[in-house]
Amino acid sequence: MTVRGLIAYFYTGARAFLEHTGNDVRITVRSPYPQRFLSALTFEVKWLVETFWKGMRCEVAVPCLTTLPTGERCKGLFEVGKLLENKKRGRSEQPCVICNNWHSIDVLLNNAPAARSNPLAELLANFGEVMAMLEGVRRQLSAQQAQIIGRFDNLEASSKEIVSKVEAAYSGLMHTLLDEAKEGPRLFSFEPMEPGFFDRPKWMSAKFRLTLWCEHSRRPLWFYSKDTDAGVYAIELPREWLVKAAPFLKVLSSTLGLLLPVVAATAKVALPENSYKGVEAQLELGKVTAESLLKGGREVGEWIMKDDGVELPTGTAIRAEGSVLRQLHAWLKEKDPTFGGLVRVQNKLQEFLWVHPSFKGEY
Repeated sequence: MTVRGLIAYFYTGARAFLEHTGNDVRITVRSPYPQRFLSALTFEVKWLVETFWKGMRCEVAVPCLTTLPTGERCKGLFEVGKLLENKKRGRSEQPCVICNNWHSIDVLLNNAPAARSNPLAELLANFGEVMAMLEGVRRQLSAQQAQIIGRFDNLEASSKEIVSKVEAAYSGLMHTLLDEAKEGPRLFSFEPMEPGFFDRPKWMSAKFRLTLWCEHSRRPLWFYSKDTDAGVYAIELPREWLVKAAPFLKVLSSTLGLLLPVVAATAKVALPENSYKGVEAQLELGKVTAESLLKGGREVGEWIMKDDGVELPTGTAIRAEGSVLRQLHAWLKEKDPTFGGLVRVQNKLQEFLWVHPSFKGEY
């Protein structure tokens, strides 16, 4: 039997071996946070197969855990969809059709991308500690003159894992807002413009400074312009909308806050320290604002959905929050129909992104 394959590498040190054996594609990963890398690669392979060969189904499966007396692994496979279905029915074990050994469904799903939850909730629960670690990573990597690939090899395993989880959390957030990306950008930071904002308990509306970001480079739009106000708007936002949007705003500000040190550490063109601190302060103020609006309201955890689907679908609660972002897009279009010059593009999965014009050629 002919075996063909390739090796994939991600900048955090994650590596994968993809084998094409017969009619199967086997994915083996080694990574600081293997769940994320396995999930991303599985999704890509499934999409490629079902897109280029219309009508062909790509079933995701995990290998049997049995080691045979010969020392070889059993060649049995468990379809992830059936494992999840049986787990929902209350079953805890499932037999292998090859060796007939029974295995824990939970243990089998440890190797299944469909069972992964978004690590964002974990990161938010330990936000201060995670941010301190990421700041240490940024300073360590910024001091190195090495190329981006290979920089992370000298980091501790815990630091590599945190960076990988931040990337996973960001990807999860972007996927939940795929539908909204058709009409306008998803990434922005914000802060109240009035110094006494938090001291006015009966305010009905307030003026905020909103900054659009490039979804390719994951940096503020003004970074690519001589005009420091590029993609920056003063906008009056009603209290009713802000209270409804608070869970989303908290998640967005927190995710960008976690991502900022990673982007700064891996970018080819460094973000000046004073600019970095300015963006950091804006994201923190936006997070604090959202937290104040959340008091007595919904918890952020209600907004972060966990889904068992390998297709990375958006949860119903998150889709409901889409109206919040669509309303913001309408207000921004009244200010600037061009969104600061951001260009809408589509990636290979036909997903919409809003990027700076200099990155348009990459799509």
